[in-house]
Amino acid sequence: MKTNIIFTFVAISLVFCNTRTFSQAFDPAAPHLVYQSPEMSKVAVKENQIYKTINDTTRNFDIYYPSNYKINKSEPLPVPVVIFMNVGNPAAPDWNIYKDWAKAMAINGIIGINYQSYQASALRDGEDLITYLRQNAFKLGIDADKMGIWACSANVNIGLPLVMQPNRNYIRCAAFYYGITPNQAITRQDIHLQIVKAGADGYNLNQGIDAFVKKAIDAESKLEFINYLEGPHAFDAFTDTERSRQVVQQTLAFFKNHLLGNHLPSEKQAIVWTAKKFREQALTSNNPEEIIIQIQQEYQKIQQQPAYMRFYNRVVDEDLLVGIGYELLNQNKTEAAIKYFQLGTELYPASPNAFDSLAEAHEKAGNIEKALQATQKAQALMANFQHFNQNFVNQLRQSIEDKLKRLKQ
Repeated sequence: MKTNIIFTFVAISLVFCNTRTFSQAFDPAAPHLVYQSPEMSKVAVKENQIYKTINDTTRNFDIYYPSNYKINKSEPLPVPVVIFMNVGNPAAPDWNIYKDWAKAMAINGIIGINYQSYQASALRDGEDLITYLRQNAFKLGIDADKMGIWACSANVNIGLPLVMQPNRNYIRCAAFYYGITPNQAITRQDIHLQIVKAGADGYNLNQGIDAFVKKAIDAESKLEFINYLEGPHAFDAFTDTERSRQVVQQTLAFFKNHLLGNHLPSEKQAIVWTAKKFREQALTSNNPEEIIIQIQQEYQKIQQQPAYMRFYNRVVDEDLLVGIGYELLNQNKTEAAIKYFQLGTELYPASPNAFDSLAEAHEKAGNIEKALQATQKAQALMANFQHFNQNFVNQLRQSIEDKLKRLKQ
């Protein structure tokens, strides 16, 4: 019962509260952002802009411009924008905390947007706002291809599913504070995520964050994780400490880096290839040639890096290719395994292990002559082979000798 009461309160107040009890009445619209700057008073605001009308009822938004931005300029330079998500409270744009976040974003050169939303249509309201902003980007001075999302607590239930919609590659980055949807699938590797955990928050909320962060790591996401160990729920509004202000500033820097930085991705987001991603693709793809081309391209790219060192640049290495080959071999995908083992011999032509592995796959496929040739090559390379693990050397030598006896019978 206690959990249900707390959840109801969270939903009603959009969770801008601290550890006060219900008997301690407070106005959720009152608290300001703990980070303040004199420059925030200079931010230009256009209020009550309409983004849609339903049954004669308007949904409005407020837009916060950097102080040096010329709103009425005939051809304004487009500026990136961050939208502060609203899970369904039409009064949220009037709350000091939302106003301050938008102002803080504006003094960092990024337009801030607060908007009205209703609980029954919260996700649709967020989607419709984005559609309106993109369709009217020139008039509003917004860069429609450089958008960010900020959401906290219950608002993450709207913000996270929205940014994970695969067609929204114009949403370049998103920050989520003290609240997460652990079951949300991660469908975009290209988006930069900042997850902020308040250590003094509720157990279930933080369990959800922990589960999502693990999932994001497993999905090879572009993740920045902040663990504010002493922070309570809504610390950005209620806990005026140096650490709280520092976390807010880290978030502002996060958006500046990914919306105003010089390393913005191209319009078509490419997969970031990691060793884990290569392995996953190789084991699930029905087209090994396509994955092998990607591996070859990545191998060439990392070799061209000025600081390339074989031992440290390990996105593509012999262990990866041999490991993929044996996993495919164990799945009886012998022909695909041969292709990866063959690539291993091409990229690492001095490795007896690469040729011994290729020989094993050919032997399983019944290609006895090819298996013998690969094994003899492995034996020849053993003469100059050095490895820090002598047990591995001995096992490899024994594998080659046993294979030669079988294949020559």
